Amino acid sequence: MMDWMANVLSDQSGFIIRCYIDPATTTYLIQLISAVVITLGVTIGLFFSRLRMSLMNAYVHLSGFFVRLFTKKKATKESAAPLWIVVEPSVKHPRRTNRGAPLLKEDRPFKNRLLTAVLVSIAFSFTYFFFSTFEVFALNTDSIPFVFSQIAGTVTLLFVIVLLAMSGILLIFRGRIFDLVVSLVFGTVFTGYIQANFLNGSLGNLTGDAIEWQDYTQERIVNTIITIVLFAIPFVLRYFGRKLWAIALRALSGLLVAVQLIAMVSLSSRLPSLKGEEGYLSNAGIYDIAPQHNIVILLLDRLDNCYINALLRENPHYFDHLDGFTHFTNNLSCYSQTFPSVPNMFTGKHHFFDRPTPSYMKEAWQTSTFLPNLRDEGYTITMYMEKGYTYSKIEDLQPTVQNAIHQELRVDQRRALQEVLQLTAYRYAPYLLKPIFWTSSDRFSSLVYTTSGQAPYITDDIQFFEKLSQNGLSIEGSRNRFAYIHLQGPHEPYVMDATAQLAVVGKRNVIEQTKGSFHIVFHYLAELKRLGKYNDSTIIITGDHGARKDDFFPLDRPIVTALFVKPRGAGGTPLVVNRAPVTTDNLRPFLNVEAGLPYESLGRSYFDVPETEINARYLHHRLYSRPKNHMLTYEIIGDANDFSNWKIVNKFETDY
Repeated sequence: MMDWMANVLSDQSGFIIRCYIDPATTTYLIQLISAVVITLGVTIGLFFSRLRMSLMNAYVHLSGFFVRLFTKKKATKESAAPLWIVVEPSVKHPRRTNRGAPLLKEDRPFKNRLLTAVLVSIAFSFTYFFFSTFEVFALNTDSIPFVFSQIAGTVTLLFVIVLLAMSGILLIFRGRIFDLVVSLVFGTVFTGYIQANFLNGSLGNLTGDAIEWQDYTQERIVNTIITIVLFAIPFVLRYFGRKLWAIALRALSGLLVAVQLIAMVSLSSRLPSLKGEEGYLSNAGIYDIAPQHNIVILLLDRLDNCYINALLRENPHYFDHLDGFTHFTNNLSCYSQTFPSVPNMFTGKHHFFDRPTPSYMKEAWQTSTFLPNLRDEGYTITMYMEKGYTYSKIEDLQPTVQNAIHQELRVDQRRALQEVLQLTAYRYAPYLLKPIFWTSSDRFSSLVYTTSGQAPYITDDIQFFEKLSQNGLSIEGSRNRFAYIHLQGPHEPYVMDATAQLAVVGKRNVIEQTKGSFHIVFHYLAELKRLGKYNDSTIIITGDHGARKDDFFPLDRPIVTALFVKPRGAGGTPLVVNRAPVTTDNLRPFLNVEAGLPYESLGRSYFDVPETEINARYLHHRLYSRPKNHMLTYEIIGDANDFSNWKIVNKFETDY
C-alpha cells in the first residue's frame, strides 16, 4: 500500500495526511511571529486597561472610606431616641429566593454578548472547519489524489453553517451560564490550535502503521497536563473579572483567525489549481499480458527479508512454487521509504530532499531514458501505482506510460469531507484522545472516481486478487509488454489473511498479510503458466524498501529488501539462493539484458555481481524531526543482514 497526514507517521503519506502531519517550518514561523506581535499588543492593552481599572477601584474605595468616616462622625452627634418611645422591631417576611437567578441574571447589553459569541464562534468554526482543511491539502499535495478547490464550496458552506449555529446556540444562554459555555468553546479551539501546531512533533506521518501508544506514556502525561492548563485559561480570566474575560476572549479569537489568515497566504502557493492537475494512472490492462515478451514487476510494499525468513522458518518449502527464480538474499534499496525509492528504481536519479518533491519527480521521470528506451524497443509500458510517492504529475509519465490518462478525477464530497475532518480531529486532539481519531492516508485513494470506463488504479490487494481469481489473465495486443504493479504487500494496515481475503479483527498481523501477498503472487504466476507465458517472461518479485522501526531515530536493525528474480527462458528448475551483494541499481541493467538492449552504461546486472564480492553499498534514511528533518547515509560492507556491517557515514539537515 502506498505509504501517505498528515505532518502527522513514513513511507508514503505521510498525509497527510502528513497528518499531520507536519506543517512547514516557514508556516510555523509566520504563525508564531504573527501570534507574538499581536499577543504583545493585546497584552499591553489589557495591562493598561487593567491598571486603569485598578486605579479607579482604588479611588472609589478611598472615596467610600472618607464618606463612611464623616457620616459616622455626624451620626454620633445626633441624640438618642427617648427611652419611653418603644420601637417595634420590624418583622421581615421571608421571601422565596430563586437560587438559579444569579446564574441566569444578565445585566449586559445584548450587543456585548453578541460580539463575544460571534467572535468565539468564528474562531472555532474557522479553525476546525476551514483553515484545518485548507492546511491539510496545502501540506499534503503529494498524498491526496484530489485538490482543495474540488471541495472548497462544501467546506465553505460547512464553515458558515457551524458559525451561524454555534453563535445562535451560545446566545440562548445568559449570565454565568453564558460565560461558562463560551469559555468551554474557546478553551476547545485555543487548546486544539496549540496542540496541532506546536505539540504534535513526535507523532510524524500517518502511513497506515498502527501507533504503539504505550510508547508515548510520558508524552501523554505531559501533554494532558499542558492541555488542562491551556483549557483553563478562559476560566481563569473569568475569575478575575467579566470585563477582562470578554476583552481577552474577543482579542484572542481575532488573533487566532488573523494568524491563520496570514498562514493561508503563505500556504496558498503550495495548493495546485485544478487546471493542469487532471490526470492519473488507470487500471486499464492490468490483467493483460503480451503474446511475446513480458517483463512483470510485482512489488510488495515493505517486503523485507525478515518476513521472508519468518515464512521459511514456519515452512522451509514455502517458496517452492517459484521455479526458475533466484532468491537474492543480500539486496538493498537505495532508500528506506517508498519516496524516493520507486522513482529512483526506474530512473536512477537520487534525491536528498533539498528541493520540492514535484521538482525532483519531474526531472527524474522526464530526463531518464530507461523506460523510453524500452518503449522504443517495442514494449508497451504500463505502471500501476498511486500518485504522491511515485509520481507528482501525469505529464511526467506521458507519453512513455500507456495507462497515463489525462482526465479529471471526481471526488465523493461527503466522504472526502468526513475523512478530512477525521484527520483534523486527530491532529487537533490531545494525545489522550488521538487513538479515537486515528486514520490512515490510504483512505483518501478510495474517494476519487471517474465517469469514464478507465478507473484510476487504487492499491487494494484484496480487490486485485478478487478480479484476478474471477477473470484471470488474458493475452492482448501484439507487442512486448512491461508491467509494474505496486501492491500493498506486508505494509500496514494489515487487512488480509493468508488466502488474500479480508481478515477478521484480532487475526490481522504482518505474517498473515505477507502470506496473503504471496498467495496473490502465486495465483498470478499460475495464470502465466496456464497461458503458456511463464517460461519466456521476465518476472521480479521485490519490495520498494525494507521494514524499519520508525522514522524518528537511527536504525537499530538491518532493513534488507527481499528480491526474487526469474530471467527470460527460466522455468521448471528449483529455486536458487544467491548471496551476491546487489542493489536496486542492478535492476535497470538486468532489464536491459532481458530486453536485448545495451546495458553497460547502466552498470552491472544482478547476475554480474559475484557472491564473493565485498563492495560498499549505501542506504539513505530520512528522519523526521523539528525544526528540520535529517538524512542519514549508511555504508554497508559485507552481508547486509548483519547489522554490524552497517555504519553511518553522513548526516545532514534536509530542507524538505
